[in-house]
Amino acid sequence: RRPLEGARPPEVGIGELDEEGRVITVPVEREGLPPLDLVCAYTPNSGAGLDRLRYRIDTWDPAFRDFVSGRHERGRRVVVVGDLNVAHLDADIWNWGQSASKDKAIGKNAGTTPEER
Repeated sequence: RRPLEGARPPEVGIGELDEEGRVITVPVEREGLPPLDLVCAYTPNSGAGLDRLRYRIDTWDPAFRDFVSGRHERGRRVVVVGDLNVAHLDADIWNWGQSASKDKAIGKNAGTTPEER
């Protein structure tokens, strides 16, 4: 195995989140191919009681979107992977099949709100 050459925590543009190390980018340069950035993100969740939902929607999401778009606009292909803390569909919830989970108010829990989906 080789270490990930060039892996670094980039500046997303949100001071406190940049300090948390929520994004790591690995630039991939191969002869004959356009440059690629592999971006691994750990998106903050909305928290218990959705106390951080507004922060997530109004601060993190736009800043991360601008970060990724900026790399793309500079001619780099971008692949985003990681824990994005969202469940696109009810079936994406890890324990949805358990009876206790079926009773949860989907859409009122972190990662399942309409704003996040």
